[in-house]
Amino acid sequence: MSTEPGHRSALLDWGSTKIRRVVKSTLAAEACGCSTGYDRAVYIRAIITEMMGFTAPTWEERVMRIPQVSLVDARSLRDHLHKTGSMPTEKRVGLDLADVREWLDRGDKLFWIPTGYMLVDPFTKHFPDTPILDDYLINYRYNFADQYYTLER
Repeated sequence: MSTEPGHRSALLDWGSTKIRRVVKSTLAAEACGCSTGYDRAVYIRAIITEMMGFTAPTWEERVMRIPQVSLVDARSLRDHLHKTGSMPTEKRVGLDLADVREWLDRGDKLFWIPTGYMLVDPFTKHFPDTPILDDYLINYRYNFADQYYTLER
């Protein structure tokens, strides 16, 4: 996915699952979901680099040749990921955040956008009107950057 308006994109993976552990806060739930999503994205990127014949000294360097843009609708998650030295009181949450932060430090991007602009929210929640999803399904374009809600690192 590109942050430039007008670029085409393809949704390669999507999932809606229950968290498999008890969490004590919304931040914990969001961090767990974000870490799981990142694991899936890294796996897909690794497969794509293998299919395309990319070479690099390490698999991490090979994976970084495929740009990663992540979107979250939890501002507290974005804030914790972009704050240096911030550690939540729940240690497991800290590990989830560190997992994602490692990829951000390597050059991946993570943006906050309002819930209404999340592409797949209509798959699990009722929305009376879904112009963002409709446009994506027709034109394969998801121009979240046009909204200027993105807060970069």
